[in-house]
Amino acid sequence: MADDGAATFRKPARSYERFMGRYSRALAPGFADFVGARAGLRALDVGCGPGALTAVLVDRLGVDQVVAVDPSESFVEACAAQHPGLAVSAGTAEATGQAAASFDLAAAQLVFHFVGDAAAAAAELRRVVRPGGTVAACVWAEDPGGMEMLDRFWEAAAIADPGHDAVVDLRFGRPGELAAVFGDAGLEHVVEDVLTVSSTYADVAELWDGFLQGIGPAGAYLTSRPAAVQAAIAEQLTTALGRPAGPFTLTAVARAVRATVPGRGRRGRRCVDLLGPEAPERQARLASRVTEADLDPELRLPLAAMPTVPFDVDDLAERRAATLAMFAHLPSPASAVRSTDHVVDADRGVVVRIHRHPDGGAETLPCLFTIHGGGYVTGSRVMDDPMHHALCGPLGVVGASVEYRLAPECPYPGPLEDCYDALAWVVDHADEVGVDPARLGIYGASAGGGLAAALALLVRDRDEFDLRFQVLMCPMLDDRQLTPSSRLDGLPIWNREANEFGWRAYLGARYGADDLAPYAAPARARDLAGLPPAYVAVGGVDGFRDENIDYAMRLNQAGVPCELHVYPGGPHGYQMFLDSAVAVRSGRDLRDWLGRQLAQ
Repeated sequence: MADDGAATFRKPARSYERFMGRYSRALAPGFADFVGARAGLRALDVGCGPGALTAVLVDRLGVDQVVAVDPSESFVEACAAQHPGLAVSAGTAEATGQAAASFDLAAAQLVFHFVGDAAAAAAELRRVVRPGGTVAACVWAEDPGGMEMLDRFWEAAAIADPGHDAVVDLRFGRPGELAAVFGDAGLEHVVEDVLTVSSTYADVAELWDGFLQGIGPAGAYLTSRPAAVQAAIAEQLTTALGRPAGPFTLTAVARAVRATVPGRGRRGRRCVDLLGPEAPERQARLASRVTEADLDPELRLPLAAMPTVPFDVDDLAERRAATLAMFAHLPSPASAVRSTDHVVDADRGVVVRIHRHPDGGAETLPCLFTIHGGGYVTGSRVMDDPMHHALCGPLGVVGASVEYRLAPECPYPGPLEDCYDALAWVVDHADEVGVDPARLGIYGASAGGGLAAALALLVRDRDEFDLRFQVLMCPMLDDRQLTPSSRLDGLPIWNREANEFGWRAYLGARYGADDLAPYAAPARARDLAGLPPAYVAVGGVDGFRDENIDYAMRLNQAGVPCELHVYPGGPHGYQMFLDSAVAVRSGRDLRDWLGRQLAQ
């Protein structure tokens, strides 16, 4: 531990509680959500302190599934007293004293500010977590307004005690610093986020009492100064706070980072279990990597020319622009279809684009409502324009495409609720746009297919209007990635790393949760009865292949007519290769099925 940390950990637990404990307790639930703490996991709380995060973990996982370590004897005693039966012992972030690969997750709340060797601490957290498990940490943000309590204190100290040499830096509190430590430790899928909490004080005296406990750099500095300097700082702090006459609230922002320990882990073992009594032998015979021979010969050359660019939050804007640019360069079919935009919710940016062919005249027509793809993180309604221009006239339908909010800025359930509201808008404005609400079908591809499947479930359960059919093109249905196809290496266009990124962005802290709602990941739905007839299509070299086949099978078993097409050699998004034989065949099959649905 660093010097400031060593001083802190010699203080009584009650002193910590009076200074920082109030913020630790406020932070713990949100950090546990970010980490993904849920029933069935075994967790290590590193640097548990008096037990703020420990209390949340015990509540969610059970006392027998949580282990806590801390270098402070006082903290260990306080944590043990709070949770009878808890395994809590002395240990540091650099040397926890725990067995290798013995936990599903290890979390360090507000610890890395004080570690003496951050690289060793990250390596130790990785060591004690199983492959595929989660390592996470959070620290207070080193930004203006990041930790309001400390900002105000150091501002006051700079005025009352100019020239002091106290260290005011919050180690690893700047963007990317802690994430870099995790990356250097060989951890994968590093994600950084911010968590904001607040604490209300009865008066300035209560705040000042916390500093007098001598905790951390601020407390250590203050208690080393003469009484006159302390009084001057107190006066400046009161002024900076606006001399509140009663209760006041201060905010604090934490930077949270989580990452995955490399390896197949529990998910890989479960995938073997799903294969039956001879699972190990059968798993050995299953392909583990896509090769050129697996792909449709006509698509091999264009696929080889497509670069594989890892998804990252920092380059999402650039990727989104590139996606739209790619669709803008696709040839537009000669069409008389007219497209108009209608605002559903201006604050949320939800828009419906209505597409209508003049041959439809003034009569009411069936509606094909489409949801664009893009892994939940990219895309726009404009991506569906070519399809509507191609289908509205020949099929005699009104097209509708929705602009929904994207993750991670808007995670579940926001995008799904946007789609539902847009669909409800079409029903409510059926006369205005010339739609027969009794002949309404939905279509989605990739993430749009996942949203379409979820929307069908939501429409069934809310029972406010009906759907005639659902089209699910290579739908993104299951966040767990348990199937053999989802775990293939070398998948073109949308690989398993991109898939995990998309799901994590969409589900946030709920990613992988055992009790995830079926509207969030439709493969989780147990009851598929009562859904509209379905059309499911997927390429044979698509990571979604197996989950799509399974969903189509379960729809049929639930009494829902479902037509399934699997196109050998087709990768995810094969429809983009417009002139290829597989895309032409797929388009013909879809038009044939839609024609039959609309004729009923």
